[in-house]
Amino acid sequence: MAVRISIILPTRNRPAMAALAVKTALDAAGRDDEVVVADNGDSPLNLDSSDSRLRTVRADRVYSMPDNWERGVRAARGQDLLVLSDKHRLVPGSLDR
Repeated sequence: MAVRISIILPTRNRPAMAALAVKTALDAAGRDDEVVVADNGDSPLNLDSSDSRLRTVRADRVYSMPDNWERGVRAARGQDLLVLSDKHRLVPGSLDR
């Protein structure tokens, strides 16, 4: 099945903010959507990976902010892209509106 929307969440060294952003993104995402986390932190994020819509792209080195965002975009498989900061929160149902 084709991915409808890729929600891209670049993050660096803000695990609590990233975890909340991922949770709200998954709550807003439909079954045909995906959440791609571009993890650019010093330590790997500890995210609940039981949801098949969630993918984490781990950095092999520290990237600049624009380069980390680009890594997330390149990893996306969706027909449409939504790039958010780890500071942003989605409201359930917002992607369908």
